[in-house]
Amino acid sequence: MPNIEKLALQNCGGINKFEIMSASKLERLSIHNCVHDVVESRWLAPHLKAIKSLWLCRSSLLYMDASLFATAINLQLLVLCNFSFGCGKQLTVTLQLLQKCPNLCELGILANQPVYKRDQEAASRLLEDPDGCFIEQDLKMLKTIKIESFSGFIVEMFFVRMLLSKSPALERVVIMEYVGIDTSAVECLRELLRFHRASPKAQICMELDDPICGGLSDYIWFD
Repeated sequence: MPNIEKLALQNCGGINKFEIMSASKLERLSIHNCVHDVVESRWLAPHLKAIKSLWLCRSSLLYMDASLFATAINLQLLVLCNFSFGCGKQLTVTLQLLQKCPNLCELGILANQPVYKRDQEAASRLLEDPDGCFIEQDLKMLKTIKIESFSGFIVEMFFVRMLLSKSPALERVVIMEYVGIDTSAVECLRELLRFHRASPKAQICMELDDPICGGLSDYIWFD
C-alpha cells in the first residue's frame, strides 16, 4: 500500500470501519458512495497534501468538513459528480475545498440533481454572504472550468460569477447542456459575459449536445 499511486473507492456504504496503510505516493483518488465521514474526513485529510487529482460525489460532500483539512498543495484537478447547486452543504464544502487548493488548475462539475425554488433561494443567499463561506483569496492557478448539465438557475449563475471574479489566470469556461439549447439558455450565457472577469484571457464556451445527432453538434464562443 505505501507505493500505491491510484485508488478508487465505490459503493462501500456497508463498511463500519475503514483502515488503510499510509499511501504517501497516492496521486489520484476517486471516492463515490463510500463510507461517509469515516473515509472522507478521517482518512482523506492526511492524504490531501500528496493528491494531484481528486474525484468526489454528492454523498462524499455531504459528510465532509473541509474546513479542517490541511492545504492540498499538490491538487491540480478537482471533479465533483452528481453535484446539486441547490444543496447548501455541498456548496459549503466545495467552497471550503477550493480555499484549500492554491494550485488547482482545473475544476469539473457534473450537475445531476434538481434545484428546487426553496433550495435555490437558500443557496443563493449562501453564495452572496460575504461573511459566510464565500471564497476570500484568489484561485491563482485555475485555468479551466467545465460545468455539465448547466441549467441557468440563479444559484448556478452566482457560482460561476464568483469563480470568474476570483480566477485571474482563467482561460476557458465550458458550459455544457445535455438536453439541447434554446434562446433562454443563450441569454443566460450572455448574462455571464456581463460579470466581472479577473482574467482578461477568460473565454466562455457553450457546448451544444444534440442527442439526435449523436453528440456535440455545435459550439458557441463568447469573448
